[in-house]
Amino acid sequence: MKIKIDDQISVEVLFDQTAPMQGYEDCISFRIFESGPKDVRIFKADATGFLITVSQAEQLASELLKAAKSSKKFTKDGMFQIRM
Repeated sequence: MKIKIDDQISVEVLFDQTAPMQGYEDCISFRIFESGPKDVRIFKADATGFLITVSQAEQLASELLKAAKSSKKFTKDGMFQIRM
């Protein structure tokens, strides 16, 4: 599934059946896509990716859910609000 973060950045996470090599357990593909002018990008490439293990994916999912739950106190309608 590809998730649009903003107008320039998207994240894709999926199970890659072709990825596991013998002796390795990483089979979850995590990719970041970035568009827009190259001089203002965070990454040099249009897409940057790596593989993670099932355990790492579960840890990442757990931490994302914790952060989302905590952030609900400071956001409205999914938009970040700076409080001063």
